[in-house]
Amino acid sequence: MLDFFRNHQRLMMMMLILVILPGLGFVGIQGFRGFFDESANVASVNGHKITRGEYDNAWRQQMDRARQMLGAQFDPKMFDTPERRKEMLDGLIQQRVLADETQRLHLTVSDDALRRALMADPVIGSLKNPDGSIDLNKYKELLAMQGITPDQYQEQVRYSMAMQQLPAAITQTSFTPKTLAQHLTELAEQQREVQGLAFRSKEYESKVQPTDAQIQAYYDAHRDDFATPATATIQYLVMSPATIAASANPSDADLKKYYDDNIAHYRTAGEV
Repeated sequence: MLDFFRNHQRLMMMMLILVILPGLGFVGIQGFRGFFDESANVASVNGHKITRGEYDNAWRQQMDRARQMLGAQFDPKMFDTPERRKEMLDGLIQQRVLADETQRLHLTVSDDALRRALMADPVIGSLKNPDGSIDLNKYKELLAMQGITPDQYQEQVRYSMAMQQLPAAITQTSFTPKTLAQHLTELAEQQREVQGLAFRSKEYESKVQPTDAQIQAYYDAHRDDFATPATATIQYLVMSPATIAASANPSDADLKKYYDDNIAHYRTAGEV
C-alpha cells in the first residue's frame, strides 16, 4: 500500500488539496471557535469570529502547498509578505460569508450528486478494482493518512459542493460566444514544455579572447550589421501673404516706427 502512495505522489497532492480547501470553511472555522479569547480574533463575520489560530493554520497549509509544488526553489520570503497575508485574511472572510449565506439558504447536495462527484475524482478513480468498484480498504487507508474518516470526508465534499452553488449560479448566467468558448478550450488543453538556458558573459570571458585581427575580420564580414542608415532632421517655416495678413494687422504708428528703424533699407544713395 505504501508503494502505491509513493508511486502516485501527484494524486496524493490533489487529494490533499481537495481535503484541505473545504476544511478551511467546514472544519477550520467551526473547530477552533471557543478556544481563543476575543483578543486573539483576527476578524468577525456576522458575529462569527475568525481566530488567530484558524488564520495561522490556514497560512501554514498554504505555505506547505507552495513548498510541495516548488521544492528546492521554495523561498518563504517570497510568500510571507503583507500583501499575501491580507489576501489570506480576505479569503477566510469570503469563505465565512459564503458559508453563512449557504446555511441561510439551506443549500445542500443530494446523495446521488455527492456519489457522482466522488466517482469523478481522479484520486478516488485510481482506487477502482478491475470490475469498476472502489477498493474500500485503500480508500479508508488513504483518508486515514489525512486523519479523517470516509464519513467526515464525504461531509466535507458535500459542504464544499453546497458552497459552490452560489458562485456557480452567478457565473453560469453569463453568456460566452461559441467561438470564444472554443478558443479558450483549445488554449486550456494546450501544453508547452519550456527549458531555460542561460548564457552569462562572465563565464566566457576567460575562454574567449579574440585578437584584433579576428575582431576586424568579423567586422568586415558583418559590416552591414553595424551600419546606421543616414538620417536628417529638417525644420522649415512656410510663410504666405494670406497667413501674414490673417495674423498681423499693424497700425500706422507701428508702420512709421518700423520705417524709421529700418530707413537704410528704403534709402537710395545719391548719383550724378
